[in-house]
Amino acid sequence: PLSACLADDVPGVRQAAVELLTRLLPSGPGFAVEAVAAILGHPRACARDAAHGILVKVGREGAGAGALVAQYVGPRMSHLDEAVRGAAVRTLSAIAAVAAMDVVHIVEGGLEHEDAGVRAAAVEVAAALGRAVGRGKRQITSALEGHAFSSSAPERTAAVTALGHVVAKRPSRARDRVEQCLADADVGVRDAAVAALVSILPRQDASETAHVAQQLPHAAGAERRS
Repeated sequence: PLSACLADDVPGVRQAAVELLTRLLPSGPGFAVEAVAAILGHPRACARDAAHGILVKVGREGAGAGALVAQYVGPRMSHLDEAVRGAAVRTLSAIAAVAAMDVVHIVEGGLEHEDAGVRAAAVEVAAALGRAVGRGKRQITSALEGHAFSSSAPERTAAVTALGHVVAKRPSRARDRVEQCLADADVGVRDAAVAALVSILPRQDASETAHVAQQLPHAAGAERRS
């Protein structure tokens, strides 16, 4: 198949395959996008980079194309190989602006994952979402907020860290949840909440900083109890 040429030893063959696939995929069938997304799992970096470039160009064609790319790239974010996860993160981050909700659903799955590397990858994509579409988008913050109530401390930690990249300064349920995590029983969650609020609140806003500081004694009390 043409997608296999992305891993060819000859650079000219790889480049020709990139150019041809970039032209064909936007109007081609879904399985063609799936075939290129599979190359993100290739052991050679040149093949992964070529697939990434094609998928980004295709994904930015519009919401439908972005959703299709996200569908097939998303599973690679939970790959055991860090290089494959990295390729998926880069691709999802690059199409976040056109497929935000498709990407946020993938982030949700990553936050729940038992592997710390996958959770970190999900947080990285969440940060890209915040940069791409701006902070305070209710659909995004609401989707991630629920994971901050998980019974799993690692999931709560990852969720609060992710919220730090997408929550706006203005009062909201999601921001309230981050503040509540200052009193979490788990020290990792508390640390993540402090870091998230540092990101959310402007340094010059003394009144907001004072409000958050009032929560800190509760966090200290939780530490003594734990």
